[in-house]
Amino acid sequence: MKYLPEAIEFLYQQDAGWAVLVELTSIPEFGVPEPPYIELMSSIVSQQLSTKVAKVIWNRFVDLFPRGFPEPSLVIELSDLQLREIGFSNAKANYVKNIAGHFLAAPYTRDSLEAMDDLELLKEFSSIKGVGEWTVQMLQIFNLHRPDILPVKDLGVRQAYSNFYGLNLTERELILHMNEKAEKWSPYRSAASLLLWNWKNHQFPGLEEIQKLNKNSKN
Repeated sequence: MKYLPEAIEFLYQQDAGWAVLVELTSIPEFGVPEPPYIELMSSIVSQQLSTKVAKVIWNRFVDLFPRGFPEPSLVIELSDLQLREIGFSNAKANYVKNIAGHFLAAPYTRDSLEAMDDLELLKEFSSIKGVGEWTVQMLQIFNLHRPDILPVKDLGVRQAYSNFYGLNLTERELILHMNEKAEKWSPYRSAASLLLWNWKNHQFPGLEEIQKLNKNSKN
């Protein structure tokens, strides 16, 4: 993600705690993005599962295909039984097939997706049954590298955000707080989300110091 270094420097100016967070966790690294439909399918598989369990089920899924590559034309040929046997729920089996069918009917290019703005992408892909706002946001952040996405419905981001500022709010209060407070992170809210996820994955090192710095921050 080419924007990350610039984004991190920007975030340093918004909250004092960012510098400590990055120092203790490092900057996330990302490889070449997969085709967008794979990102959508992967997000469906991972819903409401731990990272470990989701990875196991996803690996079983790709092992069903020649060369481990789930082409849409092959995905729609799978039976529901095949998918249930590797750990899919009935709903997830249907949703993954819906994604495959959508991409067969409308074979997007990366250029055509890049030409859409964030709201157009949300409208386009949330029309697929089973694909909601969170799933599209994962595509926007991890695959299309959109810099200003804040997935307030993501449990990991909410938990890390609460720890970052030392908050103890209800879910509704927290989402309102995030939408208001994180405006200052724009146009790099995706970068902030990535750093918060990474901090959570490292089990929140420097928690007390970061909360103290943010509390004393002028912003």
